[in-house]
Parts: sequence; structure tokens; C-alpha cells
Amino acid sequence: MRRTILVALTLVLVGLGGWRARVYAQNKAEAEREAKWSKPFNQAVAEYNAGRCASAESQLKRLLDYTKQQWPDSDKVAAVYSELGIVANAQQHDGDAESYLRQAVMIRRKAETSNPGDLADALARLGITVSNMERYAEAESIFREAVRIYERNPQQKRAQQADVRDSLGVAVMVQGRYAEARKLFDDAMDEFGSTLGPNSGKFAVACRHLAEVDAVLGATDEAERLYTKALAVQEAVNGPNSAEVGGTLNGLALLYHDNGRNEEAERLLEHARKIYESAPSPDMLAVATTLNNLAMTYQRDGRITDAESLYKQTIEAYEKKLGPDHPFVATALENLGCLYRDHDQFSIYRAEPLLERARAIRMKALGTEHPETASTYSDLALLYFYERKFPDSVKMASRALPIQEKTYGNDSLEVSTTLNRMGVSQRELGQFADAETSLHRSLAIRETKLGSDSKFVATTLENLASVYLAEGQGDQAVPLIQRARSIRAKAAGANGS
Repeated sequence: MRRTILVALTLVLVGLGGWRARVYAQNKAEAEREAKWSKPFNQAVAEYNAGRCASAESQLKRLLDYTKQQWPDSDKVAAVYSELGIVANAQQHDGDAESYLRQAVMIRRKAETSNPGDLADALARLGITVSNMERYAEAESIFREAVRIYERNPQQKRAQQADVRDSLGVAVMVQGRYAEARKLFDDAMDEFGSTLGPNSGKFAVACRHLAEVDAVLGATDEAERLYTKALAVQEAVNGPNSAEVGGTLNGLALLYHDNGRNEEAERLLEHARKIYESAPSPDMLAVATTLNNLAMTYQRDGRITDAESLYKQTIEAYEKKLGPDHPFVATALENLGCLYRDHDQFSIYRAEPLLERARAIRMKALGTEHPETASTYSDLALLYFYERKFPDSVKMASRALPIQEKTYGNDSLEVSTTLNRMGVSQRELGQFADAETSLHRSLAIRETKLGSDSKFVATTLENLASVYLAEGQGDQAVPLIQRARSIRAKAAGANGS
């Protein structure tokens, strides 16, 4: 009996030893298989980080076939596709990047072992690619799905959550929904501040985006504070001559320009121009944007010929880089058109083809209800007034007004400008009651926003007085004319002193 037990025990021990040997062999084989994947994957990532994108892409493509064979439809396959998408993005191969990233998203949706955060990351990368291709509404939908996944896992990847909110904010802002974008940028900035600290590069980017929205919405002081804050961080983190600094200088310069601080604006733009042009690989798109902004400062300084030259250079550069139907082209076209419209040294009839082309581009690319499209409507309204096409002028102003009211508020300067343009054309059409309503409303906004001594207040006073004179109500007109003259005399005295 004892012999039987010993034999049985021996057989068990022998079997156990065999099992251990098999497990060991299996583990060793799995480790070797894993190493055969992880080593080239990590090498490819290192190549990408070193800026050798072609080499990284080649390694990842070879690895993709092996990964599909060994782990079909797995997280590993998704990881390779995702990395290929990142590399393609870096090379501006947007179509390839989108294809790779859609594969990564599809696999992560199906793979049972996928972490929700990894799916959200894949969606975020896809959203950035789609946004780069200027399909902003589609990008918004992708970003929102990523945000929903992150929100269900609030403790995971908080910095990535902030990244997605910032990217979502850009997509929303480009579509003209500024108040909504502001909330997203504000949330992203808070999240970056708490996770990465207020001296991080990503915090500065969100800060700059928030400044851009505040500038559009007329919160000038807050926009300047945010731009200055972003600039200080970027100079420390990225260096004083970095592209990041150049972008923020452009934004701050536009703010200064819009608020009459032209000398400061020009100084910042010349600095930004030098940054971009002296870079090892000059960013010609950024150079073109800076030239456009610099042209605006030249125009305000009375350097009209120089402004015309820069606008033309901008249009040529944008068309070469982005194609003839890009919204950036429309911006430069509109600026040049307004230059021709507003300065007597040019034929006014040179303006209309430029502004009409800008309108066509924006309507196609941005839609008929976008704030930038409304800006073109309003600029055309003034052109048509000068050309004595008064019904067309009122029509354009009427199209601009509800969009601007919705976007900027009923009491915004954008609204006051369009009301002023509408009012003078209504006067010419004999629509005196409507003209009075438009100009009274424009005047109230300008007095509130700009102060009672603004030259723009004087302009609207004169326009309103002209309506009263046309109606034969000289007693109503005279006080307005006297007040306008007083404002202009005061401004002339200040400029002469």
C-alpha cells in the first residue's frame, strides 16, 4: 500500500514538474513575443521624438503586419495605428492620419480589454486631425465624445481632459460660438493650472485662446491681462523667439490695434515677423498672418501704399499655402477691399470684386450665419452706400445685424457699426423713421462703449442730424451738429498739443 502511494506521489510530482516546465516555456515564449513587439514600437516612438518621422513611419508599418498576425483586433494593433496617425500628422499627411486614427478608434471600441481613457485619447487625436482638415463641426462631435468618456472617468488623465476641452473650444470658436468657446477655454485653463501648474506651456496656450475670445467679445482689459500672462509663460518655457511667443504677440498686437494703440501694435508685430522669418524652417503661414496684421497698422498710420503692398503679399501667400478658397484668403481680400473703399487715392470700384469674393468664400467655407460672413455683409453695406446702391446696402446690413446681435450682443460695437451703415442708407431711401431708429440705437451703444467724446460718436451725431435736416427738423439737427463739432475740435486740440 505504501509503495502504491509513493508511486502515485512520484507520478504527481513528475506531472507537476512537467506543468511548471510548460508554463515556464509558455511565459518565455510570450515574453519573447512581447519583446519582439515592444522593442521596435519603442524605437519607432524614439525616432518620432527625435524628429525622424520617415524612419518612424517605416518601422511602424513593418510592425503593423506582425502585430495584426500575433494579436488581431487588439489594443496593440490600435496602438500602432494611433502612433502611425501621430507620425502622419507631424508630416501634414492629414488623409493618412485620419485613416490610421479611425482604425485605432474602431479597434478600441471593439476590444474588450481597452481602457476607456485610451479610446478617449484616440478620439482626441482623430478630432485634432479632422480639425486640421477644417471640418470643424465633425471635429466638435468627436471631441465631445472624448469629453463624455473622460467625464465618466474623472480621475483619469486630467491633463488629457483639459487638452480635449481646449481643442473643442477652438472648434467651437472657429464656428463663431464665442461665449460657448470661452467656457471651454476657462475650464481647460483651470484644469491645466491644477494638474500641470500655471507656468506650463499648455496652460499658456489655453490662456491665449481665452484672451482671443475675450478680445472678440469686447472684454479688452481681461483679454490684455490674459495675453500678457500667456506671453510671460511662453517666453520662459518656449523661449523669447519661439513660434508660441510669435502667435501671442500677434493676438496682443491686434488687441492694441483695435483700441488705438497702434505704435505698440506695430512694435509687437515687427517682433513677431522677425521671429517667424528667422526660424530655421520659416512658417510662411504665420509670416503671412503677421503681414496682414502689420498692414492694418500701416493703414491706420496713413501708410496706405505700404499697407496695400502687404495685403497683396498676404493674399498671394495664403493662396499659395492654403488655396484660393480658404477663409484666411477672404480675410486678406476683405482688408484690401476696405482699403480701396475707404481711401480716395484708389478707385472705389476696385473694392467690390474683392469684397464679393470674400463674401463668396466665407459663405461657402463658414456658412451664411457665421460672424465673419456677417462682417463681410456689413463691409459691403458701406461700400454699396458709397456706390449709391442704397437698397443693396440696407439688404446687406439687415443680413449682418441679427448675426452680430446673436454673437456679440445687442449693445456691441459691431452692432453699432452696422446700424450706422444701415441708417445712412435708410435716409437716402427716404425711410426716415427707420433711419432715426437705427442711428439713435447706434449712438446709444457708442456713447456707452466709447464715451461721449469719441470720434465715432461724432460721426453718428452728424448722420442723425442729416436725417433731421432731410425731414425739415432743423431744431433737432442743430444741437447734434454743435455737439459733433465740439467733439472734433477737442480731438484736434488734443492731437495738436
